Amino acid sequence: MGENESLVSTVVQVEDATLTLSAPPELQSAVDGVIAAFRECGSEPADGVRVDIGWGPFVLKQTGDRRFVVVTPHYAGTADRGSTDDLTLGLWALAAQVQLAELVGVDGVPPTFADRVIIAKRALSAPGWAMTREPPSAGDSGWFVDVFPSLDDASGLGVGDLVAVPASELLHIRKQAVRVLSLPPGVVAVVGEDSVDAVIRESDGTVLFRGDR
Repeated sequence: MGENESLVSTVVQVEDATLTLSAPPELQSAVDGVIAAFRECGSEPADGVRVDIGWGPFVLKQTGDRRFVVVTPHYAGTADRGSTDDLTLGLWALAAQVQLAELVGVDGVPPTFADRVIIAKRALSAPGWAMTREPPSAGDSGWFVDVFPSLDDASGLGVGDLVAVPASELLHIRKQAVRVLSLPPGVVAVVGEDSVDAVIRESDGTVLFRGDR
């Protein structure tokens, strides 16, 4: 588990197995949701059993006789990230996406953490982002990121002006953008460097959510 002293270990029984989940105390409600998912998944606890909640999996890793830790992909690592039993980033993303979808008043359509997001290269250094979404497909979140306010018609951008990244890479590029990823097609999310500033319905310009500031 690394050396994050802020983590609290929650130890629970699921059937005849002992599960340990490690996360900061402020994410305890999300921990409880993962525990409930394992209890309701219909599979007996075993090494490799997983539940998919939001954008990523929570997986059992056996550590002893009927003892397991819950791990997630190592979202803070490289593309070949392995796994970690520090659930902080996985739970934060899950809780943040669910919360924003509720505030906006829509049903979430989460991508997987590995689905690609297309970013206009000019947005990488811009203080404001406009995020729009097409219907998702296998391997493609449907999300496109450009600058906000818009400089010009994005249709004029060529392939060389764009970069594709896994959705989880947004944790390193602009963490607040991860919060909007479960919003459905049909909205524009305006994301600042440290905040989600607005969510707007594309069809009529209605502001569905107005900022964190």
